[in-house]
Amino acid sequence: MTLAQKEEQLVGSLPGILPELPQCKGGRHVTGIPSLAIPTLRITNGPVGIGQNDCVSATIPPVFVMIGGDLVDISVYTDASSAKATALPSAIALAASFDPAVASAFGDVIGTEANNLALHVFEAPGVNMARLPVLGRNFEYFGEDPYLTGTMAVAEIKAVQAKGVIAMAKHFAANEQETNRMTIQETVDRRVLHELYLLPFEMAVKDGDT
Repeated sequence: MTLAQKEEQLVGSLPGILPELPQCKGGRHVTGIPSLAIPTLRITNGPVGIGQNDCVSATIPPVFVMIGGDLVDISVYTDASSAKATALPSAIALAASFDPAVASAFGDVIGTEANNLALHVFEAPGVNMARLPVLGRNFEYFGEDPYLTGTMAVAEIKAVQAKGVIAMAKHFAANEQETNRMTIQETVDRRVLHELYLLPFEMAVKDGDT
């Protein structure tokens, strides 16, 4: 494997036609290397079910926007021809059950549907804290309690990965604010960081094997 090939396996590809599936336009994937028998790693977003972006019709017209200096075809994220999947309840509603068995059932649905759609990686669960009630992505997270978050996340992760799908806990770390999230500086005391914001990630890794 050349250095360039190794580098290509470390970053996601821009949205485009999937080499193994010429009928599909996909995003959030890592392009494979056929000469080395390395398949494309197909990644889908979450967290409340399979996200729209894994495979839309290759014949749909492109929708270009400028992102970070690149002209990106975002039609893979917006077109209705994306594969259909179950829209599950919000993660914060799931956490309100206080029942890891419910989180396991949640993950079982996701893992099964990911397999049915030939997806390899599920970008979830979201284990950030619902730090403020007005935050834009609270529906993705399990609430403001780090231990409950970790407990529910571990149950979901185990169920997803029992289906042979990789669960990828996100967003590491201290990504609790949506406004200006790409540029804001998060200043967090070391103890607070470890006891609140990093604990769910630690549980996901140590107990969930993510």
